[in-house]
Amino acid sequence: MARLSAILDRAKSEDSVSETVDSKDAATVFPSLVQGLGFQFAIARVQGHIQPEAERSLAFYLQGLMSGQAATDRAWATIETAKKKRRSDVGEKRRASATAGKVPH
Repeated sequence: MARLSAILDRAKSEDSVSETVDSKDAATVFPSLVQGLGFQFAIARVQGHIQPEAERSLAFYLQGLMSGQAATDRAWATIETAKKKRRSDVGEKRRASATAGKVPH
């Protein structure tokens, strides 16, 4: 992964990859992406053709590498919003289950 990390660092210096990308993290994700596709088609026997799936996955990965700080900020904002929504949903379920046994007067 050190070699891929170095390639990503060079791409950052050439403005081909966003400066906000952590090269070590991106280098870790790429083999996982490849292994995941291999698993889907070899072990899980997903129907279809691997090449179109691989192309879509690679495009998604590259879009992430090439996006700017605004995309990074939006991604983290989305994650935080989802976490708040989940906490809110859990609280509503707890309140509903607590009041489920009570009979209104």
